[in-house]
Amino acid sequence: MKKILAVILSMTIVMSFTACSGKEEPAPTGSVQTVRTEDITEETEPSATSSVNNPASEYVKDTVYKLKITYEPDPEDGDDEPDEDELEFHTPQLQIKSSYADTVNKEIASAVEKYKKDLEKEEADHYFGTAYVAYLSKENVLSLLFISYEETDMNEYKVYNIDVKTGEKVDNARIAQIAGVSSIRQEAMNALQNWYNNMEIVKVSNYKVVLKDGQKMDAQLKAVEETFSEKYLNDNMQIGLTNEGKMFFITTVEAMAGADLYQWVFDADGNDIDDEDNPYYVGYIDPEDDDDVDDAPEDYTDD
Repeated sequence: MKKILAVILSMTIVMSFTACSGKEEPAPTGSVQTVRTEDITEETEPSATSSVNNPASEYVKDTVYKLKITYEPDPEDGDDEPDEDELEFHTPQLQIKSSYADTVNKEIASAVEKYKKDLEKEEADHYFGTAYVAYLSKENVLSLLFISYEETDMNEYKVYNIDVKTGEKVDNARIAQIAGVSSIRQEAMNALQNWYNNMEIVKVSNYKVVLKDGQKMDAQLKAVEETFSEKYLNDNMQIGLTNEGKMFFITTVEAMAGADLYQWVFDADGNDIDDEDNPYYVGYIDPEDDDDVDDAPEDYTDD
């Protein structure tokens, strides 16, 4: 829960002027002076970057690209020295020989290259990073969740499901069958309701917002109920399987911290998958970040 509360706090603080990725610190003020484009490349296995041995490690290799960016000092903020950031791009590569695996690897590699090129542009003002989570069910289905972080557009998620024995793409019908789910939409509705209640953003019952005494429906509360519609939750939505065969979902949520809807990923119990506390999360982890919302200043306001 402390991760959830930290996400809510960070979103509330930053949404007053921009969206926040919830994973990375905002880029320093001032324009980009130089981008050191030479890669610092490391190749590792997911098990080497996680706290536990992931059964998916045999089928996924992690390549880490690091870019250093130097920002001009901002005299208005009293900065005399340039500020430097190091960005991490974790690029998973399927170690499976098949045309579908090749397609997945090319798509992910192209996305990472695009982000890196965007950062090399003069006056680049976006803060990027990539990460992933890989799961392998006992039915030999590998679910690879690729995550792109951007300061202004929140997070983007893409899940790829592949049979590690045949190398073929696994469709949603088989995912649901393995999970023992008869209706993807119904399972997703239950999961989304659990997510809203777990996040304590708003209380939801029977997929409707539970109003407090004297509270009236406003645009944001209506947006919460809209996220349960078939437009977002349907048989064709992005889903995957955890190692235990539990279904997870990528869908649109109303975070109550801004005017827009955002993409999020969570399992059937409404628990975040995109979480550095997840032992299978492979990405940048700030060693100084304890996700403790109690560290917030006492005089914090939405302003």
